[in-house]
Amino acid sequence: MNLFILILSSILCTSFAGRISKESGSEGALVIGGWESGVESYGCSINANKDLPTELRGASAAVHNGNVHVCGTWSQDFESYPDCRVLENGEWIAAPLQQVPKSYHRMNALGDKLISTGGYGVGNDRWLDTVEMFDGEQWEVSEFNLSVARTYHCSVAISDTELIMLGGQTSDGSILLVTLPNIELFEQGKGWTNIGALNPPRYGHACALLDNEIIVSGGSANYQLVEALNLETLEWRKLPNTKLRRWDHSMEVVNGQLQIFGGLWEPFSMEWFDGEEWHVEQLQFDHSYSTTAVLPCK
Repeated sequence: MNLFILILSSILCTSFAGRISKESGSEGALVIGGWESGVESYGCSINANKDLPTELRGASAAVHNGNVHVCGTWSQDFESYPDCRVLENGEWIAAPLQQVPKSYHRMNALGDKLISTGGYGVGNDRWLDTVEMFDGEQWEVSEFNLSVARTYHCSVAISDTELIMLGGQTSDGSILLVTLPNIELFEQGKGWTNIGALNPPRYGHACALLDNEIIVSGGSANYQLVEALNLETLEWRKLPNTKLRRWDHSMEVVNGQLQIFGGLWEPFSMEWFDGEEWHVEQLQFDHSYSTTAVLPCK
């Protein structure tokens, strides 16, 4: 009987290892905006008003000094705006605006600053090569523009002064848009250096830093493809595909676990990775054009 209990216990621990790590940690993911502009937390309860004061589509979020900042949006007339909000004591309040109106840009914490790269702008400046920095008081345009204007790229900070940006989409003035292969390193005070290429090029993908690898998922190259870029060797390895197609989605590492949220094809779902395969769960709102951030549980 004791042996049977021991075996059964081992089976249960193995079967539910992913779920236990997902639910028992000290942080969760906040899924912000999208087509319905709803806000929900995943993994644990997070103090955040579920109703945004403005629609936030194509926005980007990052945590600065313990607070989530979310910037950028587009309206149904397809114009981009510089709206920024900060989550303080569970409420969304107005925050300093970025200098350049944009959506589908990428925002990351970089040391004690926020960095915003690229995006889709307004008027004649639709494809942006702009880099902006936020010091806690205001946004300022950096002297270090992107090598190529782009949107639908992804980016991760690998230190307090370094950021890696991957892929994206741009225009060369013709009818057909250009998909970018560029992998570039930003060093604060130095600018951008090309360090490799995506093969094939892609846009609409998501990425996150886990251990010493950048995990890249979905996007235009293959909506379910997941790969990892080793930062020491700059070599790629393939991970199991996601269960569902993912494009213009977001990815976070929560309590050491990879989690993917929303996207144009599957806006009401998320997936989490147990180290061997992906598992699908449902979300409450339509997160077609949403963004995410990781925060401590309430």
